[in-house]
Amino acid sequence: MYSEIKNFAELEAALRQLCDFLSKQKIDEDTVFESKLISFELVSNVLCHSDGIAYFMGAVKDGFVEIEVGSDERFVPPERTTCSDVNAERGRGLYLVDCFCERRIATGDGVKVFIRIKK
Repeated sequence: MYSEIKNFAELEAALRQLCDFLSKQKIDEDTVFESKLISFELVSNVLCHSDGIAYFMGAVKDGFVEIEVGSDERFVPPERTTCSDVNAERGRGLYLVDCFCERRIATGDGVKVFIRIKK
């Protein structure tokens, strides 16, 4: 599944497409939710912090949901994240991503995450 996303309306449509794709692959509801949450956080970072288009791919391989997000403008998220204060209005996105993912890899032009499928 592949999408190019220019704004939050397109992100909403891409997330519906991702959830439909994962459901058809018989992925459990918790993993579908985690995949949607992580995808929203990663793509919204691109939309908020660059003027570019986000490239978004989702796949199911070897017991994992793989999500890859890139941009036509170079962005590389930090390797390590910390959680912002609970009163902060931002700064928790990548921390949430890392809490739900098996691993996160910076690809040089974006990020790839792996979410273990629950049995």
